[in-house]
Amino acid sequence: MNTGNITSIGRAFGVLGADNSQAAGNSGTVAARAVAFAVTSRIGAEFGMGSNLQPGAADSPYPLAELADQLGGALGATPLETVELEQALGELAAAVASDMAALADGRTLDRLDTALAAHGEGPADAAGTVRMIREVAAAVASARP
Repeated sequence: MNTGNITSIGRAFGVLGADNSQAAGNSGTVAARAVAFAVTSRIGAEFGMGSNLQPGAADSPYPLAELADQLGGALGATPLETVELEQALGELAAAVASDMAALADGRTLDRLDTALAAHGEGPADAAGTVRMIREVAAAVASARP
């Protein structure tokens, strides 16, 4: 698997620079947005609203392990913390997918940004980033009736 799909989506929405460096925000925020963009892009394509999927995306629609490895490296995470990051990103992907499918109001990414904004600069360590991503996932999930 590779992070090409999430990386290109992150670049398209301005969260990653051309050299894959972070354009704005902390690493956890960038990772959360990249996952959300990948999920909404995939669901939009499934609904026939767009064709943002790249070749091979069916095999690896959300390469969360690779993204968690990159995020863990940026945060100096231990192997266990990297696994926890992957699990938190998976929770976020599920919350975003459920929100988009259940509400279908076009405001999923707005809810994500609102939840991320509540964390300001965000934590600079892996444990804090795991907590932040889980809290963001819970905030997005709480929008559903």
